[in-house]
Amino acid sequence: MSHIRKRGERYYAEVHVDGVRKGKTHRTKREAQQWVNEVESGLRPLAIGEYRLSDLAERYVDEVISRRKGAKQDALRFRRLVEELPDRPISKLGPNDISQWKVEKLKQVQGPTVRRYMSVLNGFFEHALHEWQAIERNPMVGVKKPPNNPPRNVYPLDSDIELILQALGYEEDAPVVTHRQQVAVTLLLALETAMRAGEMLSLSRSTVDYGRRVAVLERTKNGDRREVPLSSRAIELLRKVEPDYFTVSSALHSQLFRLACIDAGIEGLRFHDSRAAGLMRLSKKVDVLTLARIAGMRDTKTLMIYYRESAEDIARRLG
Repeated sequence: MSHIRKRGERYYAEVHVDGVRKGKTHRTKREAQQWVNEVESGLRPLAIGEYRLSDLAERYVDEVISRRKGAKQDALRFRRLVEELPDRPISKLGPNDISQWKVEKLKQVQGPTVRRYMSVLNGFFEHALHEWQAIERNPMVGVKKPPNNPPRNVYPLDSDIELILQALGYEEDAPVVTHRQQVAVTLLLALETAMRAGEMLSLSRSTVDYGRRVAVLERTKNGDRREVPLSSRAIELLRKVEPDYFTVSSALHSQLFRLACIDAGIEGLRFHDSRAAGLMRLSKKVDVLTLARIAGMRDTKTLMIYYRESAEDIARRLG
């Protein structure tokens, strides 16, 4: 059994022979059909080491990437990698090929973006090596990822927050009825809990427990389940958007926040910066291990940037 489908400007052909699935991307439909005919007739078996990235790309997208959170972005990155790396058998790819690609990619995008591309590519090679036994080695071994950019040092000031709330039409004592006002509540809630935008937008009556004073996040950025403690202020904010909580979509949320910043005359601020401000506020109340648990972060070193007390401040707390 076989089928051919168009993906962008190319054609992906897939063949099932004796319970084994093989696939490859081709420049034209004619080339795809010819490849199918050769595989089905037994003239084109692929032995270990002969596979190209294009031979396994769509299989990896379908079997692995599609099951992940952020699958759409990872699939786009992986397909772009297939286009950019040398079109030769994976056995002929080496660390030098990956390094040369990295150098060229860094001319187009920043280091953190290249790191994400390399993570996707390494995941593919590891899967092809250990799960499919399609290659004998990972050609990325020894290739270093570019360093991350320094952490952003941008946080909304209290004056910024007031201006943004005004631009969103939010009033503390008025009911929340518009999507713009919902965005305002997420801003205030992020400052109180350090939750990400997507995490807050996922909240529902079944995941907010006022009795225990926790919000349950079933699926977070790193894939873990997390319970976020709710302060009295956080509960007060959530009560404002009952019973459906946040009905604004992620895309509209981003757009409305960006427009509010423009209306408020504030440049260079992202919504995610409110999470950083929330972490700074919480760092004055809890130790770094507790903060890591609240934020769902495994690397406590990353959190140390939010602890900005001077030696004098610490001395006063010591008594």
